[in-house]
Amino acid sequence: MNDFWIYIFIGFFAQMIDGAFGMAYGVITTSLLLFFFPNDVSPAIASAIMHFSEIFNTGYSSYVYKKNNLINKRMFFAMLYPAIFGAVIGSISISFFSKHYINYIKPFIAIYFIVVSVIIVFRAFRLFEKRKRWFSIPMLSAFGAFMDSIGGGGWGALVTSALIAGGRNLRTTIGTAHAIKFIVVLCSSLTFLFLLPLSYLWAVVWVSMGSILAVPISISINNKLPQKFGLLVVAIILFLIAVKIFINSWFYFNHFV
Repeated sequence: MNDFWIYIFIGFFAQMIDGAFGMAYGVITTSLLLFFFPNDVSPAIASAIMHFSEIFNTGYSSYVYKKNNLINKRMFFAMLYPAIFGAVIGSISISFFSKHYINYIKPFIAIYFIVVSVIIVFRAFRLFEKRKRWFSIPMLSAFGAFMDSIGGGGWGALVTSALIAGGRNLRTTIGTAHAIKFIVVLCSSLTFLFLLPLSYLWAVVWVSMGSILAVPISISINNKLPQKFGLLVVAIILFLIAVKIFINSWFYFNHFV
């Protein structure tokens, strides 16, 4: 189709940001799909395309991260089974309940994003150095996978950002979170396979192609970025995601008033 270049661009651009800074693939992909194809792509189809394409790019990027020794094995196994549990429960939940219920908790998630972005800025400027263990990694993993499954993305913003804010290494955290993300999107995508028509799968091919092309470039950028700059960019991305959530929530609730 003539639109395949747009799908390739969407996948490439989203993966460049996600691979370099560890978040926003889901938000960017679904937002651009709905922007470029408002009459052809529903929110559910956009979420399905995003999750299916992530199987390929997170699988490939996980291999590249492992090859570059950027996966923390201890953290990986601490997150693995809770992430599977959260993804499965989230997929089952969204199968039985209307997706609009997620809009009632999104403003609170946005507040969380803003708080974490401020903490990351503090880390970038070394305003405090000690690692703060203010969350359980298994619980964070389960919650992040659950929210990612029912909300059409958000794993990086919820999980990767919290781990970075907790004082963990930027590069190995992004690599480890990507490896777990592969498991999360695989579980979510299998659910979508049974719930939605398969007519959107051709778009998955083009979005996946674009994202796969961006994987080695984005990881190379991640390896070369100064730690301080990387942290600041992560904080900015997280803050912009929070703003987007507040704007969407405002329009959503005003629509029903």
